[in-house]
Amino acid sequence: MATSARSIRAIHLPFDRFNPYQRRLFDELRPLGIEATGHKTSLHPAYRQWRTWHADILHYHWLYPSWFGESWKRRLRMECFFTELRLLPRRRPGLVWTIHNLAHHESQDRQDDHRFLARMARAFDACLVHSESARHEVLAAIASSGTRPDRLAHKIHVVPHGNYAGCYQAARCRDRQREQLGVGVEDTLFAFLGQLRPYKNVVGLVTAFRQGATDRGRLLISGKPLNATLDAEIRAAIASDPRVIYIPAFADDAELASNLEACDLVALPYRECLTSGAAILAMTYGKPILAPNRGFFREVLGPQGNPLYDDDQPSSLAEQIRRCCTSQDWVRGVGVRNTEAAALVSWNRVAERVHAIYASVLGRPCPAETG
Repeated sequence: MATSARSIRAIHLPFDRFNPYQRRLFDELRPLGIEATGHKTSLHPAYRQWRTWHADILHYHWLYPSWFGESWKRRLRMECFFTELRLLPRRRPGLVWTIHNLAHHESQDRQDDHRFLARMARAFDACLVHSESARHEVLAAIASSGTRPDRLAHKIHVVPHGNYAGCYQAARCRDRQREQLGVGVEDTLFAFLGQLRPYKNVVGLVTAFRQGATDRGRLLISGKPLNATLDAEIRAAIASDPRVIYIPAFADDAELASNLEACDLVALPYRECLTSGAAILAMTYGKPILAPNRGFFREVLGPQGNPLYDDDQPSSLAEQIRRCCTSQDWVRGVGVRNTEAAALVSWNRVAERVHAIYASVLGRPCPAETG
């Protein structure tokens, strides 16, 4: 591996230009002496990536859309990827992977996904997760694959997810956006924002909302459905309830920010979640979050008193929705605490932690972190 005193060159793969997550990280890594850049594709062989870009670090992110699938091509790509890793020379780049998900959300074989997870952890020098609960879940998944997690635990590092301060600018002010949505001043507006996928449990949210919300409750669902089947299921669950506002289309950054400004709470009723950038975004905007009382949500949202529900109890989500509709002062207080908590997770602190991991992987002196 490279060990010279020059700046560290880190290539992040794949690069998502629509998500400010990587851009904010790059901005804060550069003052620390790390030349961080991103490339769209993760499918070029690792050896070619290293030789073409002269990287000290190859830092991978969202591999699941590329690697996971029910086809022989997926198997071939994966085997080529690991073969290329074995062919890297002794002075190879450091290999880092941020684990955003335990598996591809639409996968039909979770056990196979967990075997891939263990294989990546064995091959890579460091794996990053965004919370202690995520670290425990990753190690449990590795154990379920038949690999001893204690042999890989030292590679799994917790690096908090940075906030989204300044990343999104609203197109319309709160009052104007609520007026456009047909939401009154006294209404309690819940919002579900982003792509609609089965694991996000939008149908369950609609059902619980219709059971628990008061007459002044409103639910905004804004996002593009994964497919026509899901769209039909959501429409059937709504059943023409006038309290539910359904906008099944992609929302650009300005529209997303306007909807965040307009709502009183953000709903994230996910069936599974290792990490949620949507939760960090909502916290940054000072919004309370309705989510399951487990894992990442419990760890990150629990201390601020967010309305977390027990997803093992069928009525729990509806009960929390009713509580939010009738306790607006409490809701606003949670939002203030969320803003304060999000402000503590600045990207310069995240970058310092990533820098320390890069230095450790490359065998360089570990820079001091401000804590």
